Amino acid sequence: MPELIIPNWSALSEVIQVAEERILICSPYYSDRSINFLVDNLGDVPVLQFWTRLNPQDWLSGAIEPRCLLALMDTLIHDGRTIDLSISSRLHAKVYAADYKIALLGSSNFSDGGFSTNIELLLKFVDDEADNILKKIETNLPQKLSNINLEEFNNWVSTSEPIIESLRKKPDDSPDELSEIQRSLDELFVPPAENPVNPQDYQSMDSFVEWLRGNEYLPGAKMLLARHFNTDGNNLTGHFKQCYYGALMFLDRNMKIVYYLTEELRTIKEDKIYQPSEDILEKWIEYFENHSSLRGDNYNFSVLRGYLPSSFGGTCYGGGGGISTFKRMLPLVAKYLSEVNDGD
Repeated sequence: MPELIIPNWSALSEVIQVAEERILICSPYYSDRSINFLVDNLGDVPVLQFWTRLNPQDWLSGAIEPRCLLALMDTLIHDGRTIDLSISSRLHAKVYAADYKIALLGSSNFSDGGFSTNIELLLKFVDDEADNILKKIETNLPQKLSNINLEEFNNWVSTSEPIIESLRKKPDDSPDELSEIQRSLDELFVPPAENPVNPQDYQSMDSFVEWLRGNEYLPGAKMLLARHFNTDGNNLTGHFKQCYYGALMFLDRNMKIVYYLTEELRTIKEDKIYQPSEDILEKWIEYFENHSSLRGDNYNFSVLRGYLPSSFGGTCYGGGGGISTFKRMLPLVAKYLSEVNDGD
């Protein structure tokens, strides 16, 4: 049976010092203290697997410290050890393991909060239970992560760090400011498009807005118009634009979804927000991640990633963002495309 423990640094140290072949650290957040703690306790273990996420907004807020992680990678590689740095913008799991002998799973991030100041819980698995758990994790997680090597990581940190430091000196941490950092990271895993997609005339945002004005009775239409023209004073015109082009290009390549969403629109009450099914959400995330470096004259998917939460393939955390705009946008863009296509 697993043992329920209250996380602290001593408990984690005991796990790390058991390892002979490899240590696994899986956590979306980490701090300079936690990296230094790992260095002090790693001993001669030859392999470190470090699974995390690299999010410019997390870096700006101090939830991650890429420069410290880079120093750790550099040290271990020069010592002749192996480090597997793998990332995903959707990572939320927390796992700490020594070989296949012991594993901790729970709520604790690899940070001061996770092992010191926050109220957290971990389950401790040992021996056969740890072996079974870790093999299941290795079967399911790695294919959802992307590996990044020392040279790529070093280049990304070195070019991005001055921008992060400049933003820390002023309160504006908008996705627009961080989009180039996100884009350079995305391009490590998704090659930039040689010929960015340029929507056709009938797909222009102005055409869609005019269509919305003629269909204000549809669920979400009035709210989207208020955001586009900023009549609600929320300054979400950028959200409207990026969400429109994201939804447009996704649906224009998935016409079966267009007709399904058009029917779904009939069932949405005026005061409700559309909630995509798991199937549609997975198709959107797959499309978004495979085209994350796209940008054109009127859109930038790196900016859109900063508006959407991880549950929609984005990097926005802590509430807010453009998720309500995007949810309202999907069925309305589908209805618009279905009418345009029917008229051809």
